[in-house]
Amino acid sequence: MDAYVPEYLKVNNRRVVFDLFRRHKCLCRADVEAMTNMSFPTASKTIDYFISRGIVCETDMRDQTQKGPGRRRKSLVFKSETFKTLCLAFEGQVVDIGIVDCCNKVYHHEVHKFSDFTDKAAQRALAGQVASILKSYEDVIGIGIAIPTNIDTKDNEIVGYFSLGLDEQVRFDDLFKDFLSCFDLPFFVDNDVNLAALGELSLRSQEEGDGNLCYLSLGSGFGSGIILDGKLWRGVKASSGEIGIMTQSGTTGDYRPIEDLINAEAIRQHFGVDLMQEDVAVDDDVKEAVISSIVPVMCAAIYDVSIFLDLESYVLGGIIPMRLGDGLRRRLEDAVNERLVGRRKRIGILAPSSDYDSLIGASNLVVDKLLLYELGKD
Repeated sequence: MDAYVPEYLKVNNRRVVFDLFRRHKCLCRADVEAMTNMSFPTASKTIDYFISRGIVCETDMRDQTQKGPGRRRKSLVFKSETFKTLCLAFEGQVVDIGIVDCCNKVYHHEVHKFSDFTDKAAQRALAGQVASILKSYEDVIGIGIAIPTNIDTKDNEIVGYFSLGLDEQVRFDDLFKDFLSCFDLPFFVDNDVNLAALGELSLRSQEEGDGNLCYLSLGSGFGSGIILDGKLWRGVKASSGEIGIMTQSGTTGDYRPIEDLINAEAIRQHFGVDLMQEDVAVDDDVKEAVISSIVPVMCAAIYDVSIFLDLESYVLGGIIPMRLGDGLRRRLEDAVNERLVGRRKRIGILAPSSDYDSLIGASNLVVDKLLLYELGKD
């Protein structure tokens, strides 16, 4: 349980008010007080903080909805374009690069080849590509990075170093220093699926979602990001969500990690199609065969998660679902709900709200650290 100390309460109040402005765009002080149940002094102090940072602007435009006598209240306008973030999301052989604002709007997006985190020349080449993008955006406040492995965000220690082809645990700062040293910007890094889950949560919060979901990503691996009561569940060793290493019995009776049965490499070996290739063409018969092969494996895993976490909302993302189309999502949802009939439960599996969930999650990570926690404050 979080300690209810003044610093925690201050950050939590900022987060609540920030999300409120991001959802409604224009409010007055009385609105914030009423919608958050904060005292008027607390609400005003939090609003004043955002005004001081240029995120909220108090205008002379008066609240026309106010009824009765009394002085008309000034309107407060959320300025989402004030701050932007540079975000990178690594997956397979490529990296997505985006410029994202405080309201999750993606201003710029590029995809570049990148596969080896230990390649210093590749890091410097990527830095050059990013520097070229930044020339057009002077209001970037920080860098958010999504990487396909588990990382302890307290000290940026890479926990799942083996998945990056490394022989030992290492700090991300040291591994990626040839890139990071090219920029005078604070950076924050986390697991790619965790950030996709946070991105999805942020997009849903603008539509007042319930704050509980499991984001599933199937590509070179099979991972999940789990949001409980609006917070990312990391686990004791920063390794939560490793759904892909849950085991199922193979045809010979041995137990294998399920991602080895359904990931891109397994599909390439069994069906002769590389779904990680950007321009790959997959005919309908192959799609149907692949879907029929992976649905039973994924169904068993999602069924187990739905039972022990009691979650109803799932999002299915990643390169493979994107290549196979919506048929995979529908078949999978039907299969899980068929198994859940006896439990009197139903789950929903949705497509991602955006093609840029990981980038949006990385942007939210930067905003959270720099604007809410003020980690970049001198």
